[in-house]
Amino acid sequence: MRKLIPIVGVILLISGCSVFQGGSQSGAIVVAQKSVYTTKASFTAALQLADIYAKLPRCNTAATPNPTAPPACSDQTVLDQMVKAEKAADASIQSAENVVRDPRTTQDVATAAQNAAAQALTALTTIMNTYGIKSS
Repeated sequence: MRKLIPIVGVILLISGCSVFQGGSQSGAIVVAQKSVYTTKASFTAALQLADIYAKLPRCNTAATPNPTAPPACSDQTVLDQMVKAEKAADASIQSAENVVRDPRTTQDVATAAQNAAAQALTALTTIMNTYGIKSS
């Protein structure tokens, strides 16, 4: 966890200090931009946790014959679900970032992109929370 704090702090600092172009954009679009960048920072933090989990030895292997006993292990089925959710979240967040950066974006489109990115991140973090993948 201590290793993640500086990484997340820098990401949040960068996302919070982002300069948005298009001074004529409405406040709602700027809010959507900030929300998308915050979602991206949270996604990066979630990826760090997922990577830590993925590096654990796999459950039910010769290295860890009893998955309930230490050391901790990772389940391939959970990893497969996380990979699918990570890919979907990454695509959604990248798309939302492109949408909110476009000066032609309307408020409704920016809000929809923001919501889609947040929902994709929620899907990933729900999988992680369900299986107890969290910082310790």
